[in-house]
Amino acid sequence: MRIFPVVLLLVLGWGHTDARSYSDAELHQMMVPYTDSSFGGVWLDMDAVMEITGSSRLQAHEIQNLMRDSLEANTLGFSYTVQKPLAPDALRIAIRSILEEGQHPSGYRSTRFANDEFAVALDIDETLLVQWYEAGNGVDGVGSFQVAVRDSAPMSVDRKTGNSIGKPVLRLSAPRVILRPGLNRFFSSLSSLPGFVGFILFTAKEDRAAEDLLKVWKEREPRLFEHVLGMFSRNHLVFGGDIKKPSKDLRIFDESLEHVVLVDDNESRVLQKDLNHRVLKFGADHYIQAHNQGDRDGIALQEELMPFVAIRISRCVRNARILRLKTSLVQCFRENLGGVARSDEEEIRDYTSYLVKSGRIQADSFSEGSALEQFHQPWVMDMEIPLVQPYPAFSSFVMKKDE
Repeated sequence: MRIFPVVLLLVLGWGHTDARSYSDAELHQMMVPYTDSSFGGVWLDMDAVMEITGSSRLQAHEIQNLMRDSLEANTLGFSYTVQKPLAPDALRIAIRSILEEGQHPSGYRSTRFANDEFAVALDIDETLLVQWYEAGNGVDGVGSFQVAVRDSAPMSVDRKTGNSIGKPVLRLSAPRVILRPGLNRFFSSLSSLPGFVGFILFTAKEDRAAEDLLKVWKEREPRLFEHVLGMFSRNHLVFGGDIKKPSKDLRIFDESLEHVVLVDDNESRVLQKDLNHRVLKFGADHYIQAHNQGDRDGIALQEELMPFVAIRISRCVRNARILRLKTSLVQCFRENLGGVARSDEEEIRDYTSYLVKSGRIQADSFSEGSALEQFHQPWVMDMEIPLVQPYPAFSSFVMKKDE
């Protein structure tokens, strides 16, 4: 996501001096157009990139990330039509940066897993934190902090009704994010397990907003990031062929899909749904309300979920070591924790049962429906502006110093 050196090269029109030159035909063979308003522009066919350049899958995704970062910065948007003329040069520079100069924008280095080793990939939005919540809510006392770059999303359809909006708009999040409670215990519990290699942060959030958020978060809680191997964002997603919208692909980290699992609230942008523990969304506004009202059970309901997820993953890991089968960890996920395996109702039933048995909440505190409602987080914007074409890249929306 280090876009500025690449952007400068494009602006100056600096020539390409790869040891291996690529024809325009080869470059266009690697490209895939996408016209969705918030994920649009030029994407890459990862299989084609790997075949033509000889790169690994990880390197192919890093190439795409650098290329798209530079295109978004130069065109101030996500229009495929606008990006297309600049794409060949951007791709050439990205290939050189990754394959010849050895850059690693994500910070992640390729990992060779031993039979009993594993890593946990983590979604960010609504899994680890919330940025789209009630404007003005959130104080340091409940784990929120201000960021420099607002998250934003162009909209042509009303998310609640599904109806088309007359004039497309750009919606901006609040200038603060709030962290999900219980993360320290979640990170600590999993990082102490035998065979644990590290966490990988993987979000569909726009790159500049994700990078800024992680920088501020890491400065606040450096110990939380001691076991983080790298951070992947929107421009690391995969798209093309049978993949109809940009999605997370765990093969970036482990081609065998035997050593990496994911925790994500939303499986719609996940290729390996059977390896995703679909966690309930963080109900940020409900959590703040519980704090304001001194509702101990309401607080516990939010604070204990991630530690509960850690317990479940720990059981899978321990079973894997007992059975001494390298595939048993992912088998456990596929059979018991995978996103397609369980409904929200089943999840909340097991979770509240655990809370009652462990004495963390009273047996009559919540009905199944009322407990589930606490994990419904309305998508709340802070402001809305008219959308024009070509519209600005998300990274343009930097907070003013006095905000």
